[in-house]
Amino acid sequence: MRLHRLTFCFAAVISCCACGGGSVAPASLDGAWNAYSDGLGSTLTMTLSSKGGLVSGTGTYIVGAIRTGSVVISGTYRAPSADLAITYDHGETVTFTAAVTDSDHMKGKLTYKSGTVIDIEFVRP
Repeated sequence: MRLHRLTFCFAAVISCCACGGGSVAPASLDGAWNAYSDGLGSTLTMTLSSKGGLVSGTGTYIVGAIRTGSVVISGTYRAPSADLAITYDHGETVTFTAAVTDSDHMKGKLTYKSGTVIDIEFVRP
């Protein structure tokens, strides 16, 4: 009987340690995601859907008072990593490589063909 209690206590401790404090990436990226740049007044929004690890979607962008338009998104998601291609309505495609830290946050880098790299974070509204 004593061994049974000890085994139960050990299992409970392991279970508590495994669950505590960590964030879990969601099974999919489905839904709305927004990124803002306070200093530039720019936004990038995406509405994504996925099936079998493939991601697709659409969105909009605002670059200060200079330009607004739409984007088309395609790529892959294997928790916790997302690799997306974002194609702007003016023809430019940038890559977004990100880590999905929890169900509401996706942090990564936008990489432009020019070599410019921008750190960006998307959050669910």
